[in-house]
Order: sequence, then structure tokens, then C-alpha cells
Amino acid sequence: MQTKNGIELDLSKSNYKVHYHDLIFYFSSELYMAKFQNQLNEFTSIENIKINNKYKIIIDMKQYLAVALYKRIEKRGFLIKHLFKKDNITEMTSFKTIL
Repeated sequence: MQTKNGIELDLSKSNYKVHYHDLIFYFSSELYMAKFQNQLNEFTSIENIKINNKYKIIIDMKQYLAVALYKRIEKRGFLIKHLFKKDNITEMTSFKTIL
């Protein structure tokens, strides 16, 4: 159900979606979706470099970092779907089960 201001209250029915690798991120508003899209590439790249430099390993953490950015931006809920698996991420703690 969408409010008169365009806020989607039920994320599973939201038209505000972003595909990133095998994940689909659902947003409650166009503003949050745009904010996520604008920050996604820079945030994941910079934070991935920081992790690689700090721990002296080469590991791609971009999907995890995209989820972390989503959690930071989306304040009205939490819904991420995997394109090929049946599992959904509904909170940060269930992230390990989907990737």
C-alpha cells in the first residue's frame, strides 16, 4: 500500500527496486532508491579497498557492502531477494544464508 506521498509501506509490493549482481533491493521510496544508486559504486569500491588493505587479503566484499549501505539508507523496512535462490534477506543477520 502506497501513501499519498509515494511511500510504499509493504516492501514486497514496492516498485522501487535496484538489481545489483544477484540481489534485488526493495525500497520504500524513490528518494531512498536514488540515494542508494548514487552511493553504491563509490561506497562499495572504497570500502572494499579499505578491507583489502587492512587485512592484506584480496576478497570481494561488494555484495555484503551493498547490503550494509542498504541498511544504512532504508529506514522503513528490510527486504532483499536473491535472483536464483528462494531465500530473502529480511534482516542483516540472515545475510550469510543467501550468498
